[in-house]
Amino acid sequence: MAEAVGWSGSFDWDTLPLSLEASVSGVVAVAGERVVGMGRLVGDGVKYFYVQDVAVIPEYQGQGVGKAIIDQLLLHVAQTAPSTAFVGLFSTENATKAYASRGFTAGDMAGMFRLVQPV
Repeated sequence: MAEAVGWSGSFDWDTLPLSLEASVSGVVAVAGERVVGMGRLVGDGVKYFYVQDVAVIPEYQGQGVGKAIIDQLLLHVAQTAPSTAFVGLFSTENATKAYASRGFTAGDMAGMFRLVQPV
């Protein structure tokens, strides 16, 4: 999946199993017996959630697979959060329309991030 969407160099493959294990929830989209998309939620699992690593292989992009993945992740939040939850994400420029179609906006916030190296 990572190779199909150009993310091969984006992961620390040694720590990826631990990162995936710590996910709040995950979704895998399958067509026949082929994995065609994925996405996961990270966060505290109660109030704050972040959509992470949503990817759809190129030949299935534009067919609603990514939106279906997002919908399933949001359903998980709606079914598990005890009160209104904050769901954030960072998006590539190409994916902003898909997220906007699912109710995501920039609102009055600015997305920011920082990388921290281990000591």
